[in-house]
Amino acid sequence: ARDSRPSTERALLPSLWRFGNPYSEVPHPGYYVAGRYLQLEQRAAPLIETPRGADGEVVPAVTATKVWPSAFAMLKFLEAMGGAVEGRRVLDLGSGTGLSGLSAALLGARRVALTDLAENLPLLQRNAALNGLGGIVDVVALDWTQPPPPQLLGGDWTMLLAADCVFWE
Repeated sequence: ARDSRPSTERALLPSLWRFGNPYSEVPHPGYYVAGRYLQLEQRAAPLIETPRGADGEVVPAVTATKVWPSAFAMLKFLEAMGGAVEGRRVLDLGSGTGLSGLSAALLGARRVALTDLAENLPLLQRNAALNGLGGIVDVVALDWTQPPPPQLLGGDWTMLLAADCVFWE
């Protein structure tokens, strides 16, 4: 999705939004990827305490609703790699909001599979659709404690992204 605002208007956007501040607690409406505007829906609000389930584990649906610094760093890394993503078949593990994998799609990947737990897929699907990337991007449920689904096996993946796979406090 191209940012249709005139360049003068884009230049007036706070740099926090134009370049993204990965440490901000304010969800950004989007990020620039190689000059293209990538819109992202996020649901995260500042949290005083990380929500945990009865077993003491962090609630996965919470960690997947915001852009983490690691995804932003992956976006910048992929941009810096020049054409390294072009034509690749990219598997993005623990996609969260989809920033890393959707960035790969905008940078010319032939196919991208965004994966996360089943409860996190609706947000990923909306973000792929919001940017018109439905023809390139597949959204697939992947629980690392279970065997991988058939659509991920034998996919001839040529690039693996794992930006948001670790969470710690």
